[in-house]
Amino acid sequence: FYIIVFAMGGSKESESSTTIDDTKYPEVIEEKKIENPLMKLTVQEETVYSGSGEDIGSRAYIRLSEKDFNKLEDSQIAEFVLSTVKKYEDQKYNYFTIDFGNERGVVFPGCNTLAGHYGQIDDTGSIELTEKFLMVSDSGEVSWEEVSKEELDEQKQEIEEERRAEQEKLAQERQEKYDNEIVYVSQRGIYHSRSNCSNMKYFTEMTRKEAIECGYERCEKC
Repeated sequence: FYIIVFAMGGSKESESSTTIDDTKYPEVIEEKKIENPLMKLTVQEETVYSGSGEDIGSRAYIRLSEKDFNKLEDSQIAEFVLSTVKKYEDQKYNYFTIDFGNERGVVFPGCNTLAGHYGQIDDTGSIELTEKFLMVSDSGEVSWEEVSKEELDEQKQEIEEERRAEQEKLAQERQEKYDNEIVYVSQRGIYHSRSNCSNMKYFTEMTRKEAIECGYERCEKC
């Protein structure tokens, strides 16, 4: 702190004996800038894959607990978004995630890094259920918009439908792969998964589906 000293008028004798009464003058407190925890975190990058394993791009992310995120001032969030998240908009990332580590977080789409989705995220760090929107203006103003109960219910229904459709798609793909596997039909009318099963010397190749449609029986060994 700083002590403010005022020159006191009077004789030399009074000047030499003058003391400062600290109670008469307020303290001058030096303002200290509060450090932003977000700015200390390392931005990481990783490839994003579809449910079928296809490379569909990449994302950037940081990790911070939800408890610590909720302690942040809006000005700290704005500083991070404008200085860090927005920078990745030009690098063609699919999205930027603040991952809370509990299947929740804030996701900023690559096409609009000033609009974050706060809520549940999937294992790729993509938003799954938006509970509220985080909007940051170019001037650093922050606003929050809650999602209505009706909208939440609609999102949940869409998620269930998407999961059901994905499960059906995967099941269909597994079945097609199973049906199209090559099997080996012996002269006795038994189809085998291995051509050397039961020491076969003569066999006919066809798909499993074709063998089943022809009425051949499956080998109990292979």
